[in-house]
Amino acid sequence: MSHVRQQIREAVATRLTGLTTTGVNVFASRVYSLADEKLPALAVYTRSESSDAANLACDLNRQLSIVIEGYAKGATSLGDTLDTVAAEVEAAMATDSNLNGLGKLSVLKGTEIDFQGEEAEKPIGVIRMMYNVFYQTSAADAETAL
Repeated sequence: MSHVRQQIREAVATRLTGLTTTGVNVFASRVYSLADEKLPALAVYTRSESSDAANLACDLNRQLSIVIEGYAKGATSLGDTLDTVAAEVEAAMATDSNLNGLGKLSVLKGTEIDFQGEEAEKPIGVIRMMYNVFYQTSAADAETAL
């Protein structure tokens, strides 16, 4: 078994696999080399987590920050492609707010858009969508969601 944080990340990646624009190019890691043939693509990773005691039994309430990054490359309509990726991701994320029983998914908390190599023949665009997931574990067992 794995930490619930990893289970959540993998559940999100699975949910996003097969979208029209990114297809199977979904990676449950921020550290991944995205070759041209893998674009457009999505990377799913966790940024931070906070926790506090839920009760006297030492259960933990956890708030996980999860990021979904969409990558695209192209000289024309790059912004439109990123917006299409975002629309598909947002629709997919809205289908199950309790992530198969692992936790409670928040609504979209924010979006950032960035362009790299704008002067290049085919610049790269990145759209970053942030969500929070609220879940609970025992302090002694981080592999089982309560």
